[in-house]
Amino acid sequence: MWPALLNLGPSEVALILVLLVVLFGADRLPELARRVGQAKAQLDAAKSQVVDAFQDEDERALAKQQEFERKREDYIRAMGDPPREDLVKRAEALGLQTQGLGAEDLKAAIAAKLAGEEGADAEPALGQEGSENAAGAQQ
Repeated sequence: MWPALLNLGPSEVALILVLLVVLFGADRLPELARRVGQAKAQLDAAKSQVVDAFQDEDERALAKQQEFERKREDYIRAMGDPPREDLVKRAEALGLQTQGLGAEDLKAAIAAKLAGEEGADAEPALGQEGSENAAGAQQ
């Protein structure tokens, strides 16, 4: 916005802060900063209202979707992949062989083991239902 502000060094910033203290006094600086912040927030709100007034519904929906996707991608990047050590610990806890396997192979092996356990858990439940139904039919 103001390229000249980006070129300020620490001595220039310190000089500006000293001038502000001299001009407004140390007691009034927090109030002044608060008012500047409120004015900026009001200006941003007015700007967004003007932009929204010129956008149609499809453009607003597209902008909202793009913002959501940008935040989602940032979150995914921040999460990252679990370290290989965590994968090895999880695989060993499930009783899987870990030597010679890369991170992707470990992920696939863990997923396959968990999928196999879920399928195995579902079978006894069906068997128990069948025995309950058979007992109910005998009565």
